[in-house]
Amino acid sequence: MLFNTTKSLIFKNGASSSVGELLARQGLVKPFVVTDSFLNSSGLLDSCLSSIKNAESKAVVFDQVVPDPTESNVLAATEMARANGCDSVIGFGGGSPMDVAKVSLCRRPSLFTHVCGPLTPPPPLRLPRFLHLLPMLPNLRWPTATA
Repeated sequence: MLFNTTKSLIFKNGASSSVGELLARQGLVKPFVVTDSFLNSSGLLDSCLSSIKNAESKAVVFDQVVPDPTESNVLAATEMARANGCDSVIGFGGGSPMDVAKVSLCRRPSLFTHVCGPLTPPPPLRLPRFLHLLPMLPNLRWPTATA
């Protein structure tokens, strides 16, 4: 059995403001940011997006994650990432954005086939190489970053 874990964990107040630097070190220029509409409209995502822009990268934001994401929600995110040629995925927020970010990275975006029945597999695609997760810690509003 093979077990891999993250190469690094950044845990500090304001860690999301260093995401652009993290992407630049890895040669990534078009991250797909997965979040929900509240986090995007509330300004909590602003430091992350500014950091990405300052690193001369262009983020593609999917802010339509719903609580307990549905398969169609995941497929919409996956298609948006594919259509925009994103080279990495950033999950920003709580459990639902993290789940959508992780599943949107998969070649077969539906992990729900055992519940919903067989699906037509999506066409082959070039997948982003990296996944970055920025969970919001309860009551602290301190995003952390993993690389």
